[in-house]
Amino acid sequence: MKKLTIILTAFLFTGMFYSCEKEFDSIEDIEEENLPPEIISLIADETILESEENTEINCIAIDPEEKKLSYFWSLTGGYFGTGDENKINWEAPEVNYEQKFTITIEVEDEEGLSTKKSITLTVLPKEPEIFTKTLFLTDDACVASLWPDSNFGNEKYLSAGKIDGNSQEYFSYLKFDLSELPENISITKAELRMVVGYNSTDYKPPGDIYIFGVEDVYWSENSITYNNRPPIESNPITISPDILFSTSSAQYFDIKNHLISNIGVTNSYSLFIDVYFESDYVGYFYSKESGYGWGAIIVEYTVNQ
Repeated sequence: MKKLTIILTAFLFTGMFYSCEKEFDSIEDIEEENLPPEIISLIADETILESEENTEINCIAIDPEEKKLSYFWSLTGGYFGTGDENKINWEAPEVNYEQKFTITIEVEDEEGLSTKKSITLTVLPKEPEIFTKTLFLTDDACVASLWPDSNFGNEKYLSAGKIDGNSQEYFSYLKFDLSELPENISITKAELRMVVGYNSTDYKPPGDIYIFGVEDVYWSENSITYNNRPPIESNPITISPDILFSTSSAQYFDIKNHLISNIGVTNSYSLFIDVYFESDYVGYFYSKESGYGWGAIIVEYTVNQ
């Protein structure tokens, strides 16, 4: 009876040990299961760039088993520059319109398991460099109906307006040399700058300044008179209302479209100034003979590629 009890006890003990051993092997198997890497973040310093600009892209990844990771970058456009495994420099390509490009990182562990993540970058056309050119007056003169054959090309002031019930007219003519502008350009802005003022302490009401184009540009400040003045265009280029003439001030007039339409026609470009007051008055502008160089056309442009 004792023998049977010993054998049975040994059998039970052996069975329990075997069962525990198998359960332990199963836990080891779970712990040794390999999981793919995890990408925590993929971030670019700049996600919106202009053509040929650069940005750095950084990837942060971990491996659950702390295995060594390898990084593989790919792109749909642009160029990769220098960088470490988990970060790289990307140069945007030159584009003529807004485009999007995808940068992808694949992170792989030593067992060949991998994870991918992508980031999209937007590339805009490069803003062209804007240049500025100032065209100073080459000729300017006032003409007056009271002295129809007199030339006033050397005066320091230019007059415009009407007095004595419109019986006396004063107009001013301006001329510029367009050959000073570079070739193959696109004009983005063009303004006539004139400084208004008055050479007397008398009160002057505000006036409306009208700028016209001149049809015949072949006049000279040394010979132009009221009687031989060249004709002007029928419609004004621009009108600036309520300009004060009691104190000196710089006034700017938008002439961009008119100037563009005259480029290539002739190297000379001529403008005409008239001023309308509610009553009989004459407005004054500083001429190039004043020595200040205020009368000018300021042109902003880009160079065509």
